Amino acid sequence: MPGVPHQIAPALQTIQPLASLCSMLPSNDYFLVGGCLRDALLGLPIHDLDIVACCDPTELAQQFADRHGAPWFWLDRDRRLSRVLVEHDNSCLSFDFAPLRAAELIADLAARDFTINSMALGLHSSLANDELIDPHDGLSDLHHSCLRMCGPRSFVADPLRILKGIRHAVALGFVLEEETSQAMIHNGWRLKHVAVERLRKEIWTTLAHHAAENGLQILAATGVGAIFWGEGFDDRLERLVSRLRQCRQSWCQLVQDHSVVAGWLVEDVEPDLPREVMLIWTELLSVIDPTLPASLAEDWRFSRRARARIKGVSSLSRELVAELCRLPRRPRLLTLWARKHGLDPGDLLLTAVTRCNDEQLGDLMSWIPLAGEAQQLSPVDLVDGAWLNAKLGIPFGPEVGEVMELVREQEFLGKVIDRQSAEDFLLSHWLGIAEK
Repeated sequence: MPGVPHQIAPALQTIQPLASLCSMLPSNDYFLVGGCLRDALLGLPIHDLDIVACCDPTELAQQFADRHGAPWFWLDRDRRLSRVLVEHDNSCLSFDFAPLRAAELIADLAARDFTINSMALGLHSSLANDELIDPHDGLSDLHHSCLRMCGPRSFVADPLRILKGIRHAVALGFVLEEETSQAMIHNGWRLKHVAVERLRKEIWTTLAHHAAENGLQILAATGVGAIFWGEGFDDRLERLVSRLRQCRQSWCQLVQDHSVVAGWLVEDVEPDLPREVMLIWTELLSVIDPTLPASLAEDWRFSRRARARIKGVSSLSRELVAELCRLPRRPRLLTLWARKHGLDPGDLLLTAVTRCNDEQLGDLMSWIPLAGEAQQLSPVDLVDGAWLNAKLGIPFGPEVGEVMELVREQEFLGKVIDRQSAEDFLLSHWLGIAEK
């Protein structure tokens, strides 16, 4: 297609650091490739720009970083792949520099994952007067919302592209071309040999999207869901979609009523894992097998913190939700009760609202204004071992812990509210025992 499509030029020309880079080019052997062109054509925000060169572009990348006072670092020294992070319009743009993967540009583009990512644009002083290089008709596939692999060995070269393709289909609302879908089915087994850190990031990104229901459907259609989570994934697909929808609808209502909840949902449990995605992961896998969230979090090397929180959420039964609804409304009690059951207060409430009945929902909603304070508390016991030893003669050791647990249970019942009432309860309780 001669000339640059009109959607690209305005989008690229607004990126001042890119114009700055073009003014530094020592030759015409540099090209903009991949996702940034796709996003420009679709009218989407551009955050990442990939530059390939017929030579080693490292020196240019370092000079570009120096000009903008930006950090430069290696992504893969052996492949001479490096990155520069440049501030632009209150955001951070990522410029990746790499040599061609093949002897020439056309062969480099053929080795990429999908046709919509295999377009290139020559970088010169003007971004508006050059030809879009599109040997695989990626522009046509963009216009038809079609996701097509570049070649029959695309998923053999990198099986993770299967998950990337599912992510693209979900994020862009594209349909998998038939041969591409069949190739995903045929090569899905290769995902078992991909590092779990790479797998989980793609899955998390797909689950985070508002169209994640479509992602579940594609995971089932390509057989990937069954590869990761067993045949129960396909058998319970309808329930998985229903559970996902129920969680999202419950949280959407919470956000409307209590805006603070929006912050809870996006809070990172670990890098690339927001709380919302952790909870969705746990809820969906629990539909397949209640033990699966915790075991797979271990196998997929989640952080210790994430594993502990997933285990806590998995253990939250409807009976415990009912017990939570009966607690007196005090932030301290929410913290103590959540800690007792291995739960974070925010995780507790966000999960409970998806497992409660209509009558309980109002009770749970009344906890939301108190949860922020509860999450910041580190409550201490109302009585300590020294008092128990001095006043009641209880020896230091396990018995002290048992008595403190008794006091906490009285707090949960609303019969103890402070140190004085705790001491009064214990004195009365021990006197009663002594009289018997």
